[in-house]
Amino acid sequence: MIDNKTYRFLLWLSVSLLIMLWIISPAHAATEQNKKFGSWLMHCSEIETPQNASANSTEVPTQEVCALFQSVAAENRPRFGLTVLISKDDGSGAITPQNGKKNAALIKILVPLGVLLPTGVGMDIDGENLGLTGFLRCLPNGCTAVATLSDESLARLKSATTASFTVFLTPEDGLAIPIRLNGLAEGFDALD
Repeated sequence: MIDNKTYRFLLWLSVSLLIMLWIISPAHAATEQNKKFGSWLMHCSEIETPQNASANSTEVPTQEVCALFQSVAAENRPRFGLTVLISKDDGSGAITPQNGKKNAALIKILVPLGVLLPTGVGMDIDGENLGLTGFLRCLPNGCTAVATLSDESLARLKSATTASFTVFLTPEDGLAIPIRLNGLAEGFDALD
């Protein structure tokens, strides 16, 4: 029998995953190509790509989009967690690098409502703080932060031993949530 706290956490986790999948592919039917890479799950969906439609076609073409994701809970607050989603950057995103270099990946972090929005989300790889990224938007079930990863940052993340994301519940209460990195390099290389 599942106790009430565990049931609510699993319910929150399920809703978070659905939201993340909705954010990646707002249009559409999931394919059967879900694969597990260590602690990461790769999910692929067919999305409509109207910009690729031919002038004489009445059908909107689709394109398969894949991403890796992982949901984790804070060690000292098991009812508070986040979902991390990593996908390859095809260059069509709204976020572009300042120096003209192509980014290697997009990383999205979904956290529950109630976090301090102005501080954003911090990322730490092997004890080195990589900085903060702001929240892009909040939906009824959580807030999403999006950042780009350069080739160098992605290589560091793939070879790292530890990584964590920090969110603030109050200005004094920063909560660092570690993610598991096993399978990330293999999973990212398998993305289309």
